[in-house]
Formats: sequence, C-alpha cells, structure tokens
Amino acid sequence: MSNVNFMESIKIVPDKEKEMLLKIQDEIEKKGITPENVLELTKNLSDSQKKRLKQLYREQIKNYNISTENYKKKILKIKSNIENSKKAN
Repeated sequence: MSNVNFMESIKIVPDKEKEMLLKIQDEIEKKGITPENVLELTKNLSDSQKKRLKQLYREQIKNYNISTENYKKKILKIKSNIENSKKAN
C-alpha cells in the first residue's frame, strides 16, 4: 500500500449533512425550542433529514444520561470512601 493510498484510507470525510443539522439544532436552541421556531428552521428539510435531526437529539440525550449516571456513580463512590475513612478514624 502506498502512502497516498494509506492517507486516503484514513482520511476523515466531513459529514456535511450532520454539520448542517448541528447548525440548525444550534439555531433552534438559541432562538428557543418552540413549535414555531422548530417549524421555521426545519421547513426546508426532507423527511429523512428531519428523522436524522430527531435521531441526533436522541443520541445526545442518551449520551447525556450515560454521562450523568457515570458522574452519579463517581460521586457515590467518593461519598462512600469519605464515610468509610471517617469510620476508620
């Protein structure tokens, strides 16, 4: 495999549609999540793009929930360690 082929094989191709959806999402959040704002900002999207935008939100919510659970577990572990160290003293 030549260096050119290798470079092409690892090249990161930007997802233009995802970038556009993230910009729309950002605008929705800046203007406020209201039915009117959402309708205005998504009126030119195809049905598949609207589905992808919904999926993007679902993925972000899922990741946020996972992150929140991980932080809760860390906090509870620290709390338990503090309580155990107090009992040991």
